[in-house]
Formats: sequence, C-alpha cells, structure tokens
Amino acid sequence: MGLTILPSIVKIILAVLTLGGAIEATKTTPIDVMKAYLESYRAGDDTAIATMQINDPAWEITSAGIKNAPARIALWQAIVERFGKDEAQEPLLMEVGGRRFRLPPVPEVAELEHVQPTINGEKAEVQVGPLKYKLKKVEGVWKVDMAQKAPSAKIAREVLDNQRRFHDIAPAFTEDIKAGKFKSANAMRNALAKAFAAAEPKAAN
Repeated sequence: MGLTILPSIVKIILAVLTLGGAIEATKTTPIDVMKAYLESYRAGDDTAIATMQINDPAWEITSAGIKNAPARIALWQAIVERFGKDEAQEPLLMEVGGRRFRLPPVPEVAELEHVQPTINGEKAEVQVGPLKYKLKKVEGVWKVDMAQKAPSAKIAREVLDNQRRFHDIAPAFTEDIKAGKFKSANAMRNALAKAFAAAEPKAAN
C-alpha cells in the first residue's frame, strides 16, 4: 500500500521549511560574516576565506597572508607574554631593498562584540580596530568585498617574497622570544628586522 500525503500536510511542511530558511537568513548579518571570516583567517584557512569574499585581484597575496596568520598570532602571543600587550599592539616594521614591510597584528574575533556595522542598502562597512572591511550582498548573502586596484607584477612579487620570508623565519624567532633571548622589545624588533632582511624567500610549494 502506497503512502499518501494530503495536500494540506504538504503545505504545512513547505511553510515550516520556508519559515526555517527565513529565520536562518536573518542570522546572516555583516557581523556574523565577519566573525566567520576572522575565525577562518586566524586558522589560516584560505579555502574557507575564498568562499566568503569577492573581487580579489590579488588572491595569491591574500592567500599567502592567510596561511601565515597562525604564525603571526603565535609571534604576537610570545611578544605579549614576554614584553607586554602594549608592544604587541604596534605593527612590526621590516625593510628589504629600501622598501618597508608592515606586519600588523591579526584582528581577534572578540573585537567584533561591540562593533556596529554601517549598512547602506546592499553594501556595508565593519571597522575592526584600525582595519575597515567592506562587504557587499551577493544573492542575499554578505561577502567581504576585496575590490581594489590590482598591484603591479613587481609589487605583487615583492609582497609574496616578504610573506615567504616571514613564513621561513617566524617559528624559530617566536621560540627565541619565548626562551628570553632578547632583553628588550627594541632588541627583539631589531633582530627580527635583520633576520627578515637576511632571509632568502623560497618559492611556494
């Protein structure tokens, strides 16, 4: 004997599913998206980040930065523990070939707790510390909008080389900080700058 579903029951089921979808959709706010974005960024998950953003003309650079995020976080945690939080709030400045490479702290998800997004129709902005993220709604879903002028091939190569330099020296340098190798924050910063400049960037695997 076959199973017969009354039309009225079908309507009820569809109504429940539709309501559930509407409720779920209301949870997707710019702040919700930014929380997921920062969680994935801090985990070094560039695959997840790729699904949360649009219009990135320099994805190779973005991806390298994301993959370096866990090492940056570990470095900053070591700086906090050894030299205090104030030192960790300042970006690290390194120089190669006359150009400076600025390495700011990775934003924490908790910084979003008291942030109010600025929403203008299908666009939004979320300020996290000194960083401002632009978002755009695509087919009903907020995405981080990376639209910007693409860097020249020379600049892109320099940035990638710098990301690889940091990737190569960060783990050992972080351990040196933990071991108390540097007597002051200035000594640590100077040593990091020298190690960074001396490192040879390796090609990506």
